[in-house]
Amino acid sequence: MILSAFYEAIMARITNYYVSVTNTATSTTSNAISIGSKIFTTQAGLSYAVGNRIRFANDATRYMDGIITSYVGTTLIATIDITFGGGTFTAWNIGIAVPVIKHFDIYYRQDEQKEQEDELPFQTPAVLFEYEPMEWETIGNSKQITEAIFNLHVINNVVQEMDNRTSQTIRNIGYNHLSQLDNIFYFLHGYNCVGSGTISRIGLPEIYQPNGEWIKHIIKFKCRLTDIAAVISLVPAIPAQDLTVVVVNEVPTGSDILIIPS
Repeated sequence: MILSAFYEAIMARITNYYVSVTNTATSTTSNAISIGSKIFTTQAGLSYAVGNRIRFANDATRYMDGIITSYVGTTLIATIDITFGGGTFTAWNIGIAVPVIKHFDIYYRQDEQKEQEDELPFQTPAVLFEYEPMEWETIGNSKQITEAIFNLHVINNVVQEMDNRTSQTIRNIGYNHLSQLDNIFYFLHGYNCVGSGTISRIGLPEIYQPNGEWIKHIIKFKCRLTDIAAVISLVPAIPAQDLTVVVVNEVPTGSDILIIPS
């Protein structure tokens, strides 16, 4: 259970926090940056739908993200589950939050299929999750811990030319992959989730670019995991009690025995 739960937590952390937002609406509703349901008055007729992930931003360092639960007329309601910064404001830019990472999956060497196919079998940017071999230690009552090491394979289109003769616009495209590495580090390093300790980055191996059409870096992280799936719930012992023995139909002895002749 802990391995799948940890994978799900990492996937949610990257896809929900690392987003691209194009502002399409505004609001002057007074709201505080906090977790929970929020109501905003905004423009009508926007291309918003229940279930969309949305961002309400006062500026680049103060915003909150959540899921739209209702949008009728000019009233927009969302359940906020991510906050950054704090404060109460009456000026908001609103936009749909689109994950930057278009594909997140368990790593099973699917990027190597490129040699047999014309294209990678997934969209990019992509992050592929890989556990390294683990050794578990039992610490009592079947609870186990391990120092887990996991790799994130970050795959992107080929980096463009980035020398000083290239225009800044083209260089920015080339920097895109490096920026993704920085952002993934930013959102994971120091993060704690259920059943784990603090995640920390421990390595960034050399670049991997097998055929010039795409590029991959592998970011190495470590984290302590605790597995309680096999923990036994101990039933408290019943305290000893005084017992009274009752003898029923006691057998008569000696002269009390009556013999009936046949």
